[in-house]
Amino acid sequence: PHTDGKPKEVMISVLVRRLFDVDTVNQHFQARMHLSLRWKKPDFEDTPDPECDDGDWVPIWTPKFRILSLVAETHREEMYHILEIDGVEYISGDILLIVTLSEPMELQNFPVDCQNLSINFQLVSPTSKAILVPFPEEESDKFPPCDVHEPEFLLADFKLIREIPFSFDIFPMMGRKEERYYVRVAVKVRRVSTFYVMNVAVIMLVLASFALFTFCIHPGMVAERWSVDFSLILTIVAFKLYLETFLPHLNYFTMLDFYVYGGFIFVSACTAAHSLVPMFYHDPTAYSPLTRPPEEIEGEEALIYGDRAAAYCLTSIWITWNLFYATLFLARKQRTRNEFVKAALLEKGQAHLLFDPHHGHVLKDSKSRLTIT
Repeated sequence: PHTDGKPKEVMISVLVRRLFDVDTVNQHFQARMHLSLRWKKPDFEDTPDPECDDGDWVPIWTPKFRILSLVAETHREEMYHILEIDGVEYISGDILLIVTLSEPMELQNFPVDCQNLSINFQLVSPTSKAILVPFPEEESDKFPPCDVHEPEFLLADFKLIREIPFSFDIFPMMGRKEERYYVRVAVKVRRVSTFYVMNVAVIMLVLASFALFTFCIHPGMVAERWSVDFSLILTIVAFKLYLETFLPHLNYFTMLDFYVYGGFIFVSACTAAHSLVPMFYHDPTAYSPLTRPPEEIEGEEALIYGDRAAAYCLTSIWITWNLFYATLFLARKQRTRNEFVKAALLEKGQAHLLFDPHHGHVLKDSKSRLTIT
């Protein structure tokens, strides 16, 4: 593929036609892409007869790409034809792909997280044989370096970030043996948290709040209170196990986990209050199952007062926790988005500063190295 000893220039334009099946649990997504290519026709290529060419002509030499983080390639369609511009013959190619790509997600801020859906691929030929360049500027309207077709996106509980829907970079980088060209497209999305707020946080708020209604039962009826408390605890545990289906197995807490565990601890605190408060006011033998229950218990009014004080205290704690979490949730949501947009703007056009060619992704723990030059 050499031309006068120089590497062949391959013009490239990437159109992401569709993103779909974004799976948080399995941490992958599917993409439908259209790669537009063009390079000068080598002398050894034979021009096909236009009358006989029905679209299945393939040049002797074509640029080959290795898609990084590839899980599966479910469709590939390639079409090539000869194009003459200003008396120079070019080979024009169109590659249509449907691929499933792995994408490790950072879920500490779930469900207010922002994610990169990365499409990275490598030109198999080393830079000594072929290089990638964008189409000429006068053709950028028809063949931009990269574009996305949002109307066909099926992002489930995600939305594109309006400030910067994607970043794109073409760059050479030294691999294990030879330098090659890489293309990186990172579609920027944020999670829509409404579903998780309504179906997780609100339900947990209602379940945990039911524990306060047990204070309507006389404080001496500990067993009756326990039956409600332990039913709520078992319900919350079952609910937490159901929530595990929303996420992969993680070794850290998410933003949503803190609220669920907060509700669990609150119900446990109510159970402890129902058990311990009566012990401060009279002897446990007053409720002994071995004797007949007394008609009156000395200090009952003080017990009711203490129980009411515990109810007021726990109610205040529960209201304070919910107001604190709501404030933290909204602040974290805004801060996460702002920081993600800032990092995306810095990354735009210079992903090569952090790209790891051995693993095929931009390093996520070195954002400070992304600086404007």
